[in-house]
Amino acid sequence: AAMVVPPFTPKRPATPPAPALRLGGEWAGHCVKFDAVSGDVSSGAARSLARESWNGNRRLERRTVLVEPGSVADQAQQEVLPTACSGSHVLELGASMLEPDTLNVRAWALDSVDEQRPEQWRLEAVFDGLCGDRPAPLADAWECPKERTRVRCVFEPASGRLAPSSDVLVWHERCWSVSPKGELDARALGSLDPNFVSAIVGFEAFGSGGAGRRGEGAATDLTLNCGLRLEGEPGLLKLTLSSGVNARNGYTAIVLQRSWAGGSKYTNVDVLDDTTGDK
Repeated sequence: AAMVVPPFTPKRPATPPAPALRLGGEWAGHCVKFDAVSGDVSSGAARSLARESWNGNRRLERRTVLVEPGSVADQAQQEVLPTACSGSHVLELGASMLEPDTLNVRAWALDSVDEQRPEQWRLEAVFDGLCGDRPAPLADAWECPKERTRVRCVFEPASGRLAPSSDVLVWHERCWSVSPKGELDARALGSLDPNFVSAIVGFEAFGSGGAGRRGEGAATDLTLNCGLRLEGEPGLLKLTLSSGVNARNGYTAIVLQRSWAGGSKYTNVDVLDDTTGDK
């Protein structure tokens, strides 16, 4: 008889993980795809695992595994991330990571020019906290107090428009381990204990709150049903994350603005009604 291999289940941490930053470690949650033209959900929530670690070249690498609804096949991606910036702060491996100004950053931009289409930029924003209404917790969820929102899109600075052929991807994620788990590297999500995956994801899916909304008059004015708004014009993109019902973010909104004025790219972050002080 063939030997049955039980699903792999990592050990639950003795204390809740408390990462200093919103980058690095093991994260789990949901990813929802939104149409870049209408703002409507184009693909339902997929469960996601992301592992981030520094490589030998002092660059952050991420391995992401997605399982789409109704699918048993994993979609895995390994990538070296662009340098994370927030205003004048640049995230670099070393002692500067623990300086108060770095620890208190509430949103990072990880952006790069598309090598195949240099008129387009691939943009990622990583925010402290969850956008929109807070999803209901799952009954078996591990305690993972550190949460983040990730947003990915493709933007054309010359026109001020999102690339219509590329979706806007949004993640709700929780950090379930500060240190990357090497034993997970070679494993498919389908080989993990589903109860474990549910425990680290921890929330119901988001993004089912209705259609998106497109404004008039600007090159880009897109409101997603998860508490995000993208406003673009030539040389400028503003991304606003708003706190919703039952939010625990400690702020009303975060505005991450990218500007390509003068041929260079700059980022600026404003936190509205911040009630948390230094974190």
